[in-house]
Amino acid sequence: MKKHARDSTGKFQTQETFISTGNIMSILLRRLQQGAQHADPDFVDGAFLFHDEHVDGTLQPETLCDVDFYGLSSGKVVSLSRLPLDSNCQTACGDGGCRCLPKESGDLSTVNHLVLTTSEGKPLSCLCGDFQQEWLPVGLRSWSPITLVYSVAQYSWTMKGFNFQADFIFHSDNTCGHQVINQHSGTIVSGPLEGGNQLNYYFHQSCTWLLDSNVERQLTLDFESIQNRPCTAWNLTIHEYNEISPERTGKLLHTFCPRFVQKNYSLPWKLNIIIIRLNAMTRMPPEFVIKWKSQIVRTNTRLAGATPAQTSRAILWKHSLIVIIPIILSLN
Repeated sequence: MKKHARDSTGKFQTQETFISTGNIMSILLRRLQQGAQHADPDFVDGAFLFHDEHVDGTLQPETLCDVDFYGLSSGKVVSLSRLPLDSNCQTACGDGGCRCLPKESGDLSTVNHLVLTTSEGKPLSCLCGDFQQEWLPVGLRSWSPITLVYSVAQYSWTMKGFNFQADFIFHSDNTCGHQVINQHSGTIVSGPLEGGNQLNYYFHQSCTWLLDSNVERQLTLDFESIQNRPCTAWNLTIHEYNEISPERTGKLLHTFCPRFVQKNYSLPWKLNIIIIRLNAMTRMPPEFVIKWKSQIVRTNTRLAGATPAQTSRAILWKHSLIVIIPIILSLN
């Protein structure tokens, strides 16, 4: 049995941690038989905490501090201690988010940092040692789950971590998500979004529209945008339908970048189901119009024109999550 939570250098040693959903836990200590020869007396120590999921999130099994926040709520995530400024890393903020740039090894695990990632682990925004105070706060609005990772490279008894605070709030809207549309012709227009008043406020969107049809057809799509933005800021992609993929996105057919301004795509005959996907990580909300029409077959005769246009408003409600980090790395 370990006698101390840290070694002679002050570094924490691995301890056993138990999580219980019950409100009672008993600890039973069995002593050695009397007369046994041992140099030191037996002892046990530990710490406990009552965890309120409504305030502190839902703990994940076999983890020390990982929690998930669900539902239409708001709150704060706060770290408890401080660590001296890490001069081995620099933060660089641009249109696609803030990045951590380790100066020596290039390995992010060797420096203290705070990073927002997608549920697949793709970094969205990262903050580390050398940053400008006027860059703060950093805000992110996302329509899909995100993870806030707090990483301390050297965690010890005397240096337990750095201060940060992250405010979050869940919203419901129909701007993004996964939508299924059955109309043969229609229009999709990007929703109006207000930008944040912070210098570094970003929009992260991963939206899909499934154009479905129960008849044979040839699809023609027209994409337009008034924004002269690079593809790395946001883009629209056209995919074949794939039932077994997570997002139902199969083979990539076309990519539309906003700086193209306008482009028309005619898809192969009998490609009746396709996926249109928006991918965005940018300071400016994407602005675009997507129009589609179908040339269908009736009584074995291909129509010369398109069926009358119908504006599609298929909606599946989704949560959008706004995370604001007003205080980062309050270091001594």
